[in-house]
Amino acid sequence: MRALFLLLLLAAAASAECDGCLVEGKCLPVGMRVEGQYCFADGLMHEQKAMGAACENSFECKKGACNEGACVNVVQKGKGWWASIKEFVYRIFRIRVVKRI
Repeated sequence: MRALFLLLLLAAAASAECDGCLVEGKCLPVGMRVEGQYCFADGLMHEQKAMGAACENSFECKKGACNEGACVNVVQKGKGWWASIKEFVYRIFRIRVVKRI
C-alpha cells in the first residue's frame, strides 16, 4: 500500500513538471502524435479517432483533419494532395480551367 502511494506521489510530481504527457520519462507537448495515439490537454495519451468521429483538433484524427467537429478526409478520393490544393485555389479566385484539344 505504501509503495503504491509513493508511486502515485512520484507520478504526480513528474507530471507537475510537464505541461503535456509524460511518456517513458519524456514530456510530450499537447497534440504530439505517437504510434496511433495523441497527447491531450488532460495529460493522457488517447487513441486517434476514425473518420466521422467527434473531435476538437486535427491531431485527434487518424487521417485527415477535424472539420466542423468531426474527423474528415481532406483529400478527395481519386485526387492527390496537389490536385486538391489547385482545385481549392481555383475555386477561391474563380479560375476556370480550359482544356486544350
